[in-house]
Amino acid sequence: MKLRLSTILFPTVLFLTVLAAMPALAQQAPVITALTAEWPEPLIVDGIEILHVQKNVYMLVGGGANVTVQIGDGGVMIVDAGINGEADKIVAAIRRLTRKPPG
Repeated sequence: MKLRLSTILFPTVLFLTVLAAMPALAQQAPVITALTAEWPEPLIVDGIEILHVQKNVYMLVGGGANVTVQIGDGGVMIVDAGINGEADKIVAAIRRLTRKPPG
């Protein structure tokens, strides 16, 4: 029996092509979910919009403020890239999420 090169080569190339495409296909699921999921209702406190990022992490946006807030067991960690004069509004927005002290 004579074996042709194409009978060995084609399945090997096909297998390698599918194997190479698998990571790209796996990455599409979160993108599709993000694009098709319903958007949550925005929560706005004193002109500051509170966006839930994940688990206990939030982003506060508005009025020149761009603040990341993480609520933990020991308190609240705040990373502030906002402008002066917005502190009262930021604190009011954080108080809407938790009463824990800044840590």
